[in-house]
Amino acid sequence: MGEKGKISEKGVYLGAGSLTLACFFFFLFVLLPPAYYHELLFGRPEEFNSALFFLLALTGYLQKGAWKDDSFEHWVVLSLVVGFMCQAMFMSFSHRLFDMMFDMAHLLKKVSYICTLIGLLVSMYYLFRRAELSAEILTKVNKDLQKEITARRKVEETLCDSESRIRTILDTAVDGIIIIDERGIVLMFNQAAERIFGYRAEEALDRNVALLMSKPDKSAHNGYISNYLKTGIKKIIGIGREVTGQRKDGTKFPMELSVSEVPLTEKVIFTGFLRDITDRKQAEEKLRTSEERLSGFMESATDAFFLFDSELNLVDLNETGSRLFGLNKEEVVGKNILDLSPGIKETGRYDKYRKVIKTGEPLFINDFVPHPKFGNIHLALKAFKAGEGLGYIVTDITELKKTEEEMREALSIKSAFTSTVSHELRTPLTAIKEGIGIVLDGSAGEINEDQKDFLDTAKRNVDRLHRLINDVLDFTKLESGKAELRMKENDINKTIEEATATQKSVAEGKGLYLKTSLSSDLEKIEFDSDRIVQVLTNLLNNAIKFTAKGGITVESGRDAQEKAVRVQVEDTGPGIKKEDFSKLFVEFQQVGGSKYRKPGSTGLGLAICKQIVAGHGGRIWVESVEGAGADFIFTLPLKQEG
Repeated sequence: MGEKGKISEKGVYLGAGSLTLACFFFFLFVLLPPAYYHELLFGRPEEFNSALFFLLALTGYLQKGAWKDDSFEHWVVLSLVVGFMCQAMFMSFSHRLFDMMFDMAHLLKKVSYICTLIGLLVSMYYLFRRAELSAEILTKVNKDLQKEITARRKVEETLCDSESRIRTILDTAVDGIIIIDERGIVLMFNQAAERIFGYRAEEALDRNVALLMSKPDKSAHNGYISNYLKTGIKKIIGIGREVTGQRKDGTKFPMELSVSEVPLTEKVIFTGFLRDITDRKQAEEKLRTSEERLSGFMESATDAFFLFDSELNLVDLNETGSRLFGLNKEEVVGKNILDLSPGIKETGRYDKYRKVIKTGEPLFINDFVPHPKFGNIHLALKAFKAGEGLGYIVTDITELKKTEEEMREALSIKSAFTSTVSHELRTPLTAIKEGIGIVLDGSAGEINEDQKDFLDTAKRNVDRLHRLINDVLDFTKLESGKAELRMKENDINKTIEEATATQKSVAEGKGLYLKTSLSSDLEKIEFDSDRIVQVLTNLLNNAIKFTAKGGITVESGRDAQEKAVRVQVEDTGPGIKKEDFSKLFVEFQQVGGSKYRKPGSTGLGLAICKQIVAGHGGRIWVESVEGAGADFIFTLPLKQEG
């Protein structure tokens, strides 16, 4: 109806009021028909009017079809159906108030109202739910927009900072970086280039790059660029090479240069990466000189030198090696060690050489090898890791081995002679000692005091001579290797305690202390307990003999460097001069003046100690400062793993 068909608010109120008054006066003055018609089947036929209105409304909603999707209209349709049934099927059949049909009709009216209320509630729920979803969607869209705005800002900041960052990267680069255009004009000159050439960036920019070059590169450089742009033939671009640069002060230096092309939209620029290789060239020169010296040393050496690569192919050998093995250098260089020594793999030596290359641990070998001219010769070989390959030095020790054999034979003769002489001396000494004893105890008659003194002196000298003979025999057996060591697993601390227990009373008799300081974490090792007690007894006797005051301490511990147990006998005696250290373990040697010499010494004790310790695979030495006591130390090897 448009704007003209609209009814004003005032018209609505007047119309409603007029209708209400009209109804009031109508019911006031007009006689109404009865409410019930008991004579009819339908007690209240007027209810069909209401049913008709319900039916018309229901038909309209059903034709509209919105009830299928709209939850409120769905419940309204249900409410209309119930209302229609209420009026048409129940209320119209009521014949009096509050009969069954009347009550059922009003119950259905309530159901109809409830359906309408449910429809309103469901509609309101979905309305609020849609409002919440819309709010969530709006919030998400808002966040996404904020993220996009933030991302765009970051991109803008990144773009703004990119130039300064690139400049920082270029300036912190170790290598010099120079950018030039097609004419060779410097566009960028980083800090490393400033250090290399001595020019500030301001001095080099907008000038030709030939400024940094020496002849002949200076005059030819522009030609390289123009030639490349015309022909595409690369002489330096894209190819790294060594050239000579020129600093601001005019000095020339070697540098490594690599040039790359950077095509842009309207032009081409070139980036040069350069490095001052002065130090490297000097190092190469030193290496070349060192190699020449090594080569000269190898050629002049009396030992044979061989060098192999990581695959054990022969790289070099000296003249001695060629001569010793009858090899022609030109023919054998490049050959594998398996070709040079065909049986080397079966003997296991090939695997040992590979192990030297892998671990770096040197290998020592003494062996007889056949020689085409001289028969079997005895060689000493030391193999070692040389760079990534193998080197070994071979020494002909045939003559040395002959000399050692002769010395062993002489030592055997000496040992046999000493043993025989000592045995022959023992028999009469025993008889003399027993005879003196008989005379001293009065069995041969009474003797006076002077005679007793003379006989006591004779007995002491016989005893000393007897000890000397025993020491000589013991030393001879040890030196010749005839003395058998009874090796078995023992506790070194218990052995030390056993030896100190026998000497404690002797030390205390001189007013000296004798104590031990033993490590509790030492494992058992293999050694001859009796022989080590002999070593400790000798060292303790010497310490007690030469110490006037203070005392002696025996210590035990682990020597990690030598992989051995370390035993140390410390005294507070007069000490030993350094120049006398070398004499201590030599047979029949006594060091120092008369104040160090004590009667009854044979001069073999420390020599015997050295032989016993060496027989166990250990070593013995002394550490001392004159006037500050002496420390005698020996080691015994730990059990080898595997």
